Amino acid sequence: MSLAELKKESVGLSAEEKLELAAFLQAQIEPHGTRRRERVSALMREMDAGRTFSRADFERTDRELSATGL
Repeated sequence: MSLAELKKESVGLSAEEKLELAAFLQAQIEPHGTRRRERVSALMREMDAGRTFSRADFERTDRELSATGL
């Protein structure tokens, strides 16, 4: 759904419902980005500590994160 469509659909919502919608949308965006950054940061720390990763390792991790919505 585009931003324009979302605005059009939310016109009839009460102020309370709009706040609820805003909180829901923020919850959908923020945790995913934060958790993914945390996971990538952890991997980077492991690399800094000397652990090596293959391309397959990174591709697997990307698939796993994507499958969980991250």
